[in-house]
Amino acid sequence: MVSRDQIDIPKKLKCDPGTKRIALPKGFNTKVRTIEKEFQETAQERILQRDAVESEPLVRQTLKELNTLARKVKGEEKKAIAELRNRLTTNPLSPKEKKDLRGLRKMQNTPEEQVKMLKEILLSRQAGLFEEPKKKVVEPVVVQVIASEALVKE
Repeated sequence: MVSRDQIDIPKKLKCDPGTKRIALPKGFNTKVRTIEKEFQETAQERILQRDAVESEPLVRQTLKELNTLARKVKGEEKKAIAELRNRLTTNPLSPKEKKDLRGLRKMQNTPEEQVKMLKEILLSRQAGLFEEPKKKVVEPVVVQVIASEALVKE
């Protein structure tokens, strides 16, 4: 796979009119079938994502960011992106996760750092990365006043 970018593909295929044809390499059809299968899986995944989160703008935006990040990262980060997509499309976001995702949007990170932060927010159990520091809780003092009346004989 050289590129999935629709603008980049024609540039890579460009050649001079006098360029001689070359024979297709061995296993070419197998590679094409593999790429076709990957494409179908990706298309199906995107349809599922769209249907699962149509009503949640924050999830849609995060999925768009993941698609952008997938083009910029390699290796383990690509695997993490697949996990993150699955997490976003299968479980609703908690209020803490929503708050953290909004906080992450404001930060300027490298693609690798963004994937790492998204993993911490969505895949770890310690959501709440952008919570404001908790204020010291002061226990209220409860004063009890006991009043009683004595029985008085008249």
